Amino acid sequence: MFNKRDQIDAEKTESPSPASSRPAEPAPAATPRSSGNTATIGASVHINGEVQGEENLIIEGQVNGVVKLKSHTLTIGQNGKVEAEIFAHSVLIDGVVLGDVLASERITIRKSARVQGNIIAPRIGLEDGAKFRGSIDMDTESERFRKAFNQPANIGSASAGGPKADKAASDAGKSSSGSEIKAAPKVGGAA
Repeated sequence: MFNKRDQIDAEKTESPSPASSRPAEPAPAATPRSSGNTATIGASVHINGEVQGEENLIIEGQVNGVVKLKSHTLTIGQNGKVEAEIFAHSVLIDGVVLGDVLASERITIRKSARVQGNIIAPRIGLEDGAKFRGSIDMDTESERFRKAFNQPANIGSASAGGPKADKAASDAGKSSSGSEIKAAPKVGGAA
């Protein structure tokens, strides 16, 4: 069995030394953020117009118009109803959205959600059971996405102009082997 010496040894290993008995300061990353970093539009609140902010937002009420949180996360709760164009860094939908949703990072549509509108984001999650009607666009080079998030066109793309576009235009008349392709003569028409 146990003797007194085993018990004392066990207590020594379990009890902190005087230097470590001071409460440790929490690491900055582990410190919870204050409630001021996330705003909430409550279930009884109805907003008509434009909602903009520089913090995360949870909508449990109703918003009609435009929601712009381009650097933050928008969450539409199960009681939330948004009839608006939405622009955010990330969007998580549990409620109802009628309108287009554009996110620079990710859109997640949960199984309790009902979405009617187009969604544009580089990453999109659609849970089994969610109701969605609209189009999905994951092309961050599209003109609408670039305009929404004030991103310049890729300098190297053919649609943006510039040296590569000029080369692409000159290469359009060449085959993959580099030889020129001549248009075939029209058949059956006056020359």
